[in-house]
Amino acid sequence: MIYSLWIFDRHCNCIFDKEYTVNQSTSIVNSKEQQSRGKLIYGMVHSLKAMSTKIAPGNTLRTLTTGKYRIHALFTASNLWIVIFSDLTHHELHERLDKIYELYLKYVVHNMLKPIDLRESENAKESDKITSPSFIKAVDQVLCL
Repeated sequence: MIYSLWIFDRHCNCIFDKEYTVNQSTSIVNSKEQQSRGKLIYGMVHSLKAMSTKIAPGNTLRTLTTGKYRIHALFTASNLWIVIFSDLTHHELHERLDKIYELYLKYVVHNMLKPIDLRESENAKESDKITSPSFIKAVDQVLCL
């Protein structure tokens, strides 16, 4: 089961978050209540990434497993972070992360109506999140929900 999907831009802003419910028939997209949680997730992944790089230079964090869940992360050259939280049955989601990045390029970067370089954190607004219905639907299809 996929628990949640998070996308962070190069300014450390959470530009997309989607939390999936247990029955997977409904989900919460870009909730205002998730803003503080997004900052915590960004900080945790950033710290783990820095620690893994110090332990093994040239190494990059891709998957982290705890006792209850697994974190899958993709870090792009443009400093976009895509993070998926899943249960322990999902071992490798790297192909899906790559596909989500391709969808990001297709529906967000190539969208002339919405800027891709969002504001700095202190000026960020809720409207700066990815709201494209096509992107959301395509991501759901990639995650098989």
